[in-house]
Amino acid sequence: MVYLHSILERFRTMNFMQSLAVLVFVFPALSQAEDTAADMKMTVYPTEIFLTDSRDSQGVVVLAERVDGSTIDVTQHAEITSSDSAIARSEDGVIRPVSDGQSQLTIRYGGQQTTVSVSVSNAEAIPGLSFRTDVLAVLTKAGCNTGKCHGSASGKDGF
Repeated sequence: MVYLHSILERFRTMNFMQSLAVLVFVFPALSQAEDTAADMKMTVYPTEIFLTDSRDSQGVVVLAERVDGSTIDVTQHAEITSSDSAIARSEDGVIRPVSDGQSQLTIRYGGQQTTVSVSVSNAEAIPGLSFRTDVLAVLTKAGCNTGKCHGSASGKDGF
């Protein structure tokens, strides 16, 4: 707070461009620096996870709400652990099944902690390939789902 007061004192002697630079660069940095992880409210999505086959996965998003009401994604900074790694495992915020059963994820960030229940079923089942979930995803990622390529209403050369 003393630092902010000294900036305001100097603000009175600045020209217009210097004042503008302080408003644009210094004040936003000071407001962000005041928010600490302990001051923020942590929210985790989803609140429950259901994995239904061996190829299933679920991403976890950890949000922190600042004092001013804005939110930031802190997933990369949060610690996500499974209570039973023989049921489900966490890899960089993505939960994958290992075997059938129930487990709990513990998510920690900034001195706060919450849990998310994980239910795994049919972990040994290997589902068949599906055009909608397997092939279409590859075409979309490659940009081939547009009308100029394989996504044309009438098809292209029998495809």
